Amino acid sequence: MSSNAAQSHKNDFTSNRKILERLLCGGLSGSIARTCTAPFERIVILKQTQNEFYKGQSMLAIFSNMFKVEGIRGYFKGNGTNVLRIFPYSAVELFSFEYYKYILPKMNDRASYLLAGALAGATAATLVYPLDLLRTLFASHVGLASYGGIFRSVTNIIAEKGILGLYRGLGATLIGITPYTSIKLSIFQVLKNFYYKDKKPNSDLLNFVFGGFSGCVAITLTYPTDLIRRRFQITVLQNNNIKVSYLDVARNILNTEGVRGLYTGLGITYLKFIPLTAITLMTNEKLKKIVQLS
Repeated sequence: MSSNAAQSHKNDFTSNRKILERLLCGGLSGSIARTCTAPFERIVILKQTQNEFYKGQSMLAIFSNMFKVEGIRGYFKGNGTNVLRIFPYSAVELFSFEYYKYILPKMNDRASYLLAGALAGATAATLVYPLDLLRTLFASHVGLASYGGIFRSVTNIIAEKGILGLYRGLGATLIGITPYTSIKLSIFQVLKNFYYKDKKPNSDLLNFVFGGFSGCVAITLTYPTDLIRRRFQITVLQNNNIKVSYLDVARNILNTEGVRGLYTGLGITYLKFIPLTAITLMTNEKLKKIVQLS
């Protein structure tokens, strides 16, 4: 990196305006992508949490029946909470990745990217975990009745389980999200470095492909941890008097559904995560280019 380029990159993390621009680029990218893929998001959660109404149904059957039972709004149920969660999450995740790459001791590029991605995922997940918990609760609920909105749901959880109830399952989330984010962001960075090393012009299409491929590899390697996390969240929220651990949930899945149970909903997850990651990372690169971030 030339001295001018290094100074420009340094300014991205010392200028309040540049920091805000990076955060806005990341937040908008994640929000746009999540809204575009909201119907798949809900179907994935319904399959992962084994909702009784939709249990055993195919993706197309769930898609059709969801419209009959809940209307068009059913496809976007929980998306308001999801966007409220994903804006700060995506903003912090993508900003943190760049920041950790900047401050970490210089080492092998790939190792540096993996570590920066892991730290970025952990930072973002911890920040917005209560909203992730609520998103799972809302999206796994069937019918037109609601839980009374975000405020009422938060107060109910605190009343029943205390303030720490909003963070039940955070450890399990970090186990899953840390390697996922690490793999996703590092692969995307390596692909960009390889293709754009000769100063080729930034390509939206290629960034879309790189993002989709990165998300596909990451979710394939880490999917079981995400499934167990969702089941754990639902279990601890719906059973006040039952003490259950992350490992208990994993054992129960293996005992009742076998190893294949750890991959329940993986097919539909591909349909969600590939375009989700592709749109997020492509849009982030596009927005950064528009505001002339390095």
